[in-house]
Amino acid sequence: MPLPSPAFCELSFIFDATGWPHGAATTCAFELGAFNPTGGDMFVLASFCGDLQNEISTTQTTLQEIRVKVGPDATGATYTQSVGVNGGEDAATEMPQVAYLIRKVTPAISQRFSGRMYWPGVAVTDTLDGGNLVTAAQTRINDGLFTFQDALYTSWGMEPKIFPATSSDPRNVSSLQVQSRVATQRRRNRR
Repeated sequence: MPLPSPAFCELSFIFDATGWPHGAATTCAFELGAFNPTGGDMFVLASFCGDLQNEISTTQTTLQEIRVKVGPDATGATYTQSVGVNGGEDAATEMPQVAYLIRKVTPAISQRFSGRMYWPGVAVTDTLDGGNLVTAAQTRINDGLFTFQDALYTSWGMEPKIFPATSSDPRNVSSLQVQSRVATQRRRNRR
């Protein structure tokens, strides 16, 4: 099936861990660039995603698979690739409802209108009282996010995007950055 131009996709990360009855998921939209989900590119993308998982989450948290849903609406094809990579942080994991809050930074737009992702598998050693992240954890995660974003752009020209509810024009995402505090299920439900 030929892809529309420009082609966009939703990249979903599907997680599992002991004590999580329903697993977890997070998503990010991308402009596909030269990425071909029907070729060997899914294997390479899964490798990049596994490397990112290794930088962020604990060893008890597994990135089970990725899904790439192509198209501007729900009618597009979905491609799935298993990953099966545990996180690299050898520490106890926070409660399942605690996640790293990753901001999709957009140029010249306030933080309120930028996107966010909730990445599971927070290490208890990464947090201080009040849910603040230790500086070393912020640096480690931001370095991993930069490497991931750079690998996708260098390999295929894939760039993260945000699709606002009030417009059909996607917004460019200049970077992905972990916030200085973890997020909780309670905070997610309030917004």
